[in-house]
Amino acid sequence: MSDELGVRDPVLRSQNIDKIYDRMSEIGPTRTTAEWEQLLLRLDVPHTAFAKLTEIGEQPHLAAVGLFAEIDHPTEGRIRQARPATKFSESPAGIHRMAPHLGEHSREVLREAGLSDAEIQAAIDSKAVGVA
Repeated sequence: MSDELGVRDPVLRSQNIDKIYDRMSEIGPTRTTAEWEQLLLRLDVPHTAFAKLTEIGEQPHLAAVGLFAEIDHPTEGRIRQARPATKFSESPAGIHRMAPHLGEHSREVLREAGLSDAEIQAAIDSKAVGVA
């Protein structure tokens, strides 16, 4: 692709993004995924192949960096969940607990926002706020 669409300039690229996507949809099918990867590797262009959601866990890079962890969920059984994407040597991140259920912390959050117990209960009774 020549640079008539300004792909090398971030401002022009942003202004022409629809035209760039249109052009990419034309040239994308002209090669297989393996052929595109081979070309992009030869040109030292950062890239990744598209993957179906069911295939993401099989991506070699994601497997190599250990992005996914299998954990036991209290109601859903064994699940696969993404770990934090960054790793720090001095403050390692990890999965320490499950995401809360919808409304699980409503009372705490509203209390921190300054509402009284009576105001919180009124919000719950009027169904303005849900609780788990």
